Amino acid sequence: MKYIIILFLFCIQNCFSQEITILSKNDKKPIPFANVIYLKNDSIKGGNYTNENGKILLDLKPEINFLEISCIGFETLKIERKNIQSSIFLEENATHLQEINVSDKKPTTQYLGQSFASRFHCLTQAIGNGYESITLIENPFSAEKEVKSFYFYLEKYDNLLPIFRIVFYKNENNIPTKAYPQNIHENIFTLTEKQKRKIKLDIRKMNVVLPKEGFFVGIECLGMIDSKTKEIVDIQELYKNMTPKKFIMTTGIAYNSSKKQTYSFEKHKFRREKWIDVNSRTKKTPLKFVGNEFLSPTFGIEVYE
Repeated sequence: MKYIIILFLFCIQNCFSQEITILSKNDKKPIPFANVIYLKNDSIKGGNYTNENGKILLDLKPEINFLEISCIGFETLKIERKNIQSSIFLEENATHLQEINVSDKKPTTQYLGQSFASRFHCLTQAIGNGYESITLIENPFSAEKEVKSFYFYLEKYDNLLPIFRIVFYKNENNIPTKAYPQNIHENIFTLTEKQKRKIKLDIRKMNVVLPKEGFFVGIECLGMIDSKTKEIVDIQELYKNMTPKKFIMTTGIAYNSSKKQTYSFEKHKFRREKWIDVNSRTKKTPLKFVGNEFLSPTFGIEVYE
């Protein structure tokens, strides 16, 4: 019994469980789905998102000595474990994609990105909390173009409805760099039960413009909502306890039959910091029916000409 008590006291002293709220320093409003990453010095050791009310329950192992808190549209904040407070405020970042004015007339549009006429949408990849997948959309015009819609291909399973946001990254020599914080409060989507496969989202309210150098666009998976209970589900915990293992949600990947170089990247922000080149990864573990083609997530945009 004495040893059990000692072990219990040791766990109390070394484990940290506390609910915190992440808020905007500017208007004191909670920040939904902010990233909270657990660090051992500079190594990522897990993490999760705040909920729709900006809250998260921390459950830190003894090795965790820092939190890194971030969200598109805000400055990243790194906090030492001993300095964690119940309310944490983030500074807003004012950098936006350029905005342009469009006339009241209904101009014609053009689709840019992965062709949905392709029959190669059988390739899929499983995604979970913190997963980002992006691809480069080039600008074939000589000027910036306003974006009307965002397209992607998705499969979902059972009674789970995905929560995600569209993400935009600056293109520098075909490499994604700084994220554009484009109207982040308008940039959280939950699919309905009727939506699946090819999905089109009207994003005109976000005032997105495709710059001359193009940009990287894609999705970040924030979690799932159970359509029956209406509660947010932690995908990692759900998958961990699932037998047999199966995909919970997948986003389509197609390959470019023209053999033109594509620039597509992915990362899991609660596991690693760096982007991984999708095509470099598949060269290490080649898919038999892909051959030497270039892979690309099934993302696209519709712009006004």
